[in-house]
Amino acid sequence: MVGLLILSVIIGALYLVLIAQHVRAAPLSLPALARSFVRTLGRLLIFTLLIGLLLALASIPLALFAGVLTLVGGAAGTLFAVSLVVFVGWWVRLGFTFMVPALVLDEIGLRQGIWRSINLAARNLLSTMGLVIVLNLIGTGFSLVWQRLASGPLGMAIGILGNAALGTGLLIGVFIFYRDRMQRWQADITNLATA
Repeated sequence: MVGLLILSVIIGALYLVLIAQHVRAAPLSLPALARSFVRTLGRLLIFTLLIGLLLALASIPLALFAGVLTLVGGAAGTLFAVSLVVFVGWWVRLGFTFMVPALVLDEIGLRQGIWRSINLAARNLLSTMGLVIVLNLIGTGFSLVWQRLASGPLGMAIGILGNAALGTGLLIGVFIFYRDRMQRWQADITNLATA
């Protein structure tokens, strides 16, 4: 499992660096691409490890809390515990929406990437919420389409290619959204400094 996880992060880092290169519309330089890949890979491995540790640490108190609510409130307690976990998960997801674009496009460290992602999501709360909702709706809707197509080998191949193209397009959209909002934020900071 650990080997497959590391391999997926390696492939993901290469994929993300190539997308960032496309979004930046910068000329392709192999040495610069290699440096960006190594930095991104290191940051993504650390980020993946941190997320895994956070989930492991958070699962113990969450399980105890859910257990107590279930004992005290029965089915209503369970429903409340699940609703609370979904609510907290939504806000954490929202705050981390721009973490990967910050790490890859701006090539910054984890701490600064987390700060920038949370700050940018908070400054653009409604549009970030809309973006996340639209991404989830498109992903969920098209997963149903891909399942319908997967009845035969040709449909499965179309589904795999379609899912890859759709996922790449959505990811590029998130990168562009992040880049545009960052440019606005930096312009606002510059305007305030000169005023």
